[in-house]
Amino acid sequence: GERDDAGGGDSGGRLSMGTGNTTGVYYVLGGGYAKLVGDKLSGYRVTPEVTGGPKENIDRVAKGDDDLGLCSLSWATDAIKGQGAFTSPQPIRALSRLYLNYTHVVVRSEIGSQEQLKGKRISTGSPGATGELVDQRLLEAAGLDVERDTRRQKISLNESVQGMKDGQLDAIFWSGGLPTSGIQDVTRTLGNRVKVLDLSKYIQALQTKYPDIYEKATIAPEVYKQAAPVQTVAEANLLIVKDSMEAKLATDLTSVLMGNLPALAQVHPEGKNITREKAEQTDPVPLHPGAETYYQDNP
Repeated sequence: GERDDAGGGDSGGRLSMGTGNTTGVYYVLGGGYAKLVGDKLSGYRVTPEVTGGPKENIDRVAKGDDDLGLCSLSWATDAIKGQGAFTSPQPIRALSRLYLNYTHVVVRSEIGSQEQLKGKRISTGSPGATGELVDQRLLEAAGLDVERDTRRQKISLNESVQGMKDGQLDAIFWSGGLPTSGIQDVTRTLGNRVKVLDLSKYIQALQTKYPDIYEKATIAPEVYKQAAPVQTVAEANLLIVKDSMEAKLATDLTSVLMGNLPALAQVHPEGKNITREKAEQTDPVPLHPGAETYYQDNP
């Protein structure tokens, strides 16, 4: 309910946070963090917003439409450098590094490589999702141009899942935490008619062209009931705010995150992969000075 301790009904205590599609991890963990802020920070409440993911969340924070946002390192790097989809450097700062987003390429089981996606119907997720950047870069590593060589749709994870089930899609590119419930739904429903594609042969090219973003990663077979471990790439997620956020609020928001990691691990398994050890590793996005204060005082 409403809090009355926000200085006589002052709306200053209302914050909003960009998350993602409802069957992705951003939405689940973002909701858990929002609830913690409401419980722990007197006079504040956070409303998690359903969004298309990182690009939209960065835009909303930069414009002042949202106070907080979740985003992935690939989009954050383009934003801070003013490259790619961003015409100038964006005024974002990080409160913390979070867990990793794993690239999932879910294909019909007869498809054995990305090269075989030529002419196929693929979804790269909502416009501005992590999958949209990484898919273009992965397909490029396979000699394909996403615009010219595939029949690409930019639709939400929920719609992509439905498209795979209905036989309207041949592949989904999705980048998210483990497990992502939408992907579990596809692999559970379609069984051996689909698989999570192993990306080993493309990893080196991707890392060479985009250094310091993608790390080699493995999705264990049990996560999506696959026959073998799946080699893929992963990238960090960040919790971001605008550079102009008041320092004390940034310190408090960082404190709620770092002080309640066991509670976040209860909300989603990826919560346990947010750690104090890695929290400050947000390069190239600078930490907000208020977050720096928290980390200096809590080494």
